[in-house]
Amino acid sequence: MLEAQLRLLEARAQAERQADRVRWELTREEIEATNEELHHARRMHSELTVLSPTEGTFVLTVPPRDLPDRFLRKGREIGYVVPAGTATARVLVSQDDVDLVRTATESVRVKLAGNLDEAFDAVVLREVPVATDRLSNLAMSSVGGGPAPLDPQSTDAPKTLDTWFEFELGLPQVRTDVLGAHVYARFEHRPEPVAWRIYRSIRQLFLRQFAV
Repeated sequence: MLEAQLRLLEARAQAERQADRVRWELTREEIEATNEELHHARRMHSELTVLSPTEGTFVLTVPPRDLPDRFLRKGREIGYVVPAGTATARVLVSQDDVDLVRTATESVRVKLAGNLDEAFDAVVLREVPVATDRLSNLAMSSVGGGPAPLDPQSTDAPKTLDTWFEFELGLPQVRTDVLGAHVYARFEHRPEPVAWRIYRSIRQLFLRQFAV
């Protein structure tokens, strides 16, 4: 409609240029205003197509059936573009178990919360070397279904009652489009005598009891 209006004004201006200079000046002002409005409409139209600056797999965060004929506000999160590569997961390990995980882990197996019937191999990519009571994601807390109970007395920022070590796992067999899914990780260790396991459990109990 704006393009047609602009063509009409340009034709009128051409006819008025010699016959009526005053009306021609007014028409030129209308042409400038219509041009600005047209540029704005074209820019708004181009922004209706959402483009990602990176390549990857698009993963919706809303049900696809809810999108047709739905109005989306500017800035609304509708999904993620997951880069190609290995999926990763962050897991928490308690202070009682971190030495065992560091020194005696032979393999790691994970299960997705939405598919507990199938287990996948995983590898430890990196570890945050310092125990902390701050979580990188509240999904790791008991509120989000994780293992770490939150401190009810913490008002400024969420804190856990205990300190935890965070490990990042690589999941080469898991699709990268499961972004945001919970995982259950199992660190499998080499066999050891039952007596040694009992000794370690008692030692950990004393360490916790006397805060050594």
